[in-house]
Amino acid sequence: MAGIVTEDKRQHFKERVMQPKLNDSLLEMERYYEAHKDKLAQDLLDSMCSLCQQVIVMQEAEKKANLGYITFSMLRTELIHGRAFYLVEATDANWFFDPNPCSIKADMGWAFEGWFKLVEQLEWDMLAYQGTVIKPEVEQLMLEAAAHYHQYVIRLARYALSRIDELPQWSYVNRHTQFEIRVGEYLDQSECVLKLDESAHEESDVRSELEQARSADSNEAPLGYQVLRGLNLSEGNFVQQDIRYSDFSGSHFSRSQMPICVAVGARFRNCQMDGVNLCASLLNEADFSGASLRGALFRFADGSSGLKDAVQWTMPGFEPLSFSGADLTGADFEHADLRGAIFVGSKVGAVNFKNANLKGAIFSIEDKEQLNITEQQRSEIVWQA
Repeated sequence: MAGIVTEDKRQHFKERVMQPKLNDSLLEMERYYEAHKDKLAQDLLDSMCSLCQQVIVMQEAEKKANLGYITFSMLRTELIHGRAFYLVEATDANWFFDPNPCSIKADMGWAFEGWFKLVEQLEWDMLAYQGTVIKPEVEQLMLEAAAHYHQYVIRLARYALSRIDELPQWSYVNRHTQFEIRVGEYLDQSECVLKLDESAHEESDVRSELEQARSADSNEAPLGYQVLRGLNLSEGNFVQQDIRYSDFSGSHFSRSQMPICVAVGARFRNCQMDGVNLCASLLNEADFSGASLRGALFRFADGSSGLKDAVQWTMPGFEPLSFSGADLTGADFEHADLRGAIFVGSKVGAVNFKNANLKGAIFSIEDKEQLNITEQQRSEIVWQA
């Protein structure tokens, strides 16, 4: 590397040494997560049991108000010292200004094992750069990269905490009308992974918000991460809306126009959605379990699960799109990407799967003969008894 100026050597180290190894490490993280997520989810729920027990004791002693938030915080100072503990805090509606917070530490070492190994590797690799790349610079680069591993903690929390009602202690925790579980960095930005909202929502207000025109590059998502159950939103014109991770369970969307929507992780469980138009929408991780979707349009929709690119890591993979127990009679999935989607127990009579990607999609074996699909599609499906 003689003749390369110091700044170029640093860039060379980042692009030619660190980035390929980081990519490989994150791909390995994805494989580990998929193989162990159910065990990891149970471990996380066990940690929540411990926190809930502390909260219950404090609330019985009138030392803790109704909970407004539970926040999982990544601590970069912990990472620097070779530990991956997250601070988990239960707070009232004042959030970080709660005068009586209740907290535990949760070990997320599973998510950062690859990160620690990569730090060690890069500290050896930097020696070839003869002092032009130094340890503090490697540490800074890797602290920035920690955000990628942190995304798997977010993914696990969203996956596991959807089952929080299974915890016996949870029913004894007094909560605010609006309650959130968030995952982020300490006293910094965080992402909502579970929201409970018992407040009433006016259908007319929600409909009006959904009918607001939004540009393709708009960052507005006023109805993302919301709980909007049991609403009548039929025959609406809800084009190009961002409703990611919102819960519309039990609502009516029959004959509504909803093309080009971002509905990643949205919940439409037991919804009435006959004739709905969701063409070209993003439906990764969405849940249509038990919904009535007779004649629904899903042409060119993206509901793929797993990584977008099996070679170049860009973000954690998606959980499967679910149509479990849904009535899909006459639905149209032409050109839709349905890799890994779950159709077990659904009604699939007269469904159009022309040119749809069904690789790894899961169907009930009794539906094998009635599906009008190609032999290639048939061979790529997982048939469940």
